[in-house]
Amino acid sequence: MRKIFKIQIKAMIFNLDRFLVIKPFKSWEFPEGKVRFGETLERATFNRIKDLTGLDIEVLKPLYTTTIIKNNKKQILEITLLCFSKENIVKLKDKSWEYKWIKSYEFEKYLSGELINDIEMNLDIDKILLDMKFFYFYK
Repeated sequence: MRKIFKIQIKAMIFNLDRFLVIKPFKSWEFPEGKVRFGETLERATFNRIKDLTGLDIEVLKPLYTTTIIKNNKKQILEITLLCFSKENIVKLKDKSWEYKWIKSYEFEKYLSGELINDIEMNLDIDKILLDMKFFYFYK
């Protein structure tokens, strides 16, 4: 049995006091995509987000990593990165998808329990929001 290992990015894109979530299928999530051979994390994140949303983003920093194992055949190393977008007009790759800019207190309303657990275990959202206020001030 051939085993597969992939690396993918997940982007927590920040604009003013909101984060971008998309609904490509049945559930809301942060935009994500694969890292191709030879790409840096920053370049992969910029390219995938541009392709999915039309946004030009600035990758600020990695936030946390998660390992996903599917059917004991496929392992995905997912790296979540904090990103900034000056724009808030999203042009989704697929017209059937939806998007919203949500505040951090709305995460539980839109995101899966698994993603909420990852965020709670790995991030201090209040600190990120405070850091982003300083980022805007000095930008």
